[in-house]
Amino acid sequence: NRNPLLVLTAMLVTATIQFILMGLLAELLVRTYHESQNRSTYVIKEILGFPKVSGDQR
Repeated sequence: NRNPLLVLTAMLVTATIQFILMGLLAELLVRTYHESQNRSTYVIKEILGFPKVSGDQR
C-alpha cells in the first residue's frame, strides 16, 4: 500500500537535487570557458561619478 504523495515527494526531491547539481556544473563550465579565453569577462566602458586619477590605464 504505497502512498502516491510519498512517491511524488521522493521524485520531486530527486529532481530538485539534479537541477541544483546541473546548475553547479554549468557554473563551473562557464567559469572554465571564460578563464580559458585571454580576455576579460566584461569591460568597463566609462566610470561615472568618480574623479579621474592621473595615470588612469584604460
